[in-house]
Amino acid sequence: MNLDKQLREIIPHRMYAVSMLNYATQLSMRYEKVPSIEVFVDSKLLIKGNLFAITNPAVEAGLVHCRALLEFLGLTANKSGRIVNVSGRRPTDIGIEHFSNASGSLRCCTSALWRREGGCERGACGGVPDHEQGHRSRDRGLD
Repeated sequence: MNLDKQLREIIPHRMYAVSMLNYATQLSMRYEKVPSIEVFVDSKLLIKGNLFAITNPAVEAGLVHCRALLEFLGLTANKSGRIVNVSGRRPTDIGIEHFSNASGSLRCCTSALWRREGGCERGACGGVPDHEQGHRSRDRGLD
C-alpha cells in the first residue's frame, strides 16, 4: 500500500471511526430509556427501531478501528488482554515505523511507555502526525 494513501486516507478514516464510536457512546448515554427512532432517506423510511440500531454498529466499527490503530502504532494485546509490543509484522503491514519526519523515522509506541504514560490521552503516542485531531469530533458536524 502506498504510504501517502495510508497517511492521507486510511488513518484519517480510522480516526473518524473512533470519533464516531465516542459520539455513539455519548449519544446512547443521554437517555435513561432507549428511544425509538425512524431513519428516512429521500422521504422513505429505511430503518425503524431503537437508538441501538444506529449506535451499536458505530461502536463496533470504532472498536475494530481502535485495534487497527493500536497495531499501526506497534501495540497489540496478548492472550490475557495485556497491552504488549507487536512481535513482528507481515511484509504487507504498514506501521508507524515506515514514516518519518524532520527528526527521522518515527518509532513504535512501546507497551511500557503506554502503561507509564496512561495511553493516548496522556501523550504516549507522541510523534504521530495530526494525532490529536483524531481524539476530537470537531469539523465533523457532531455535537
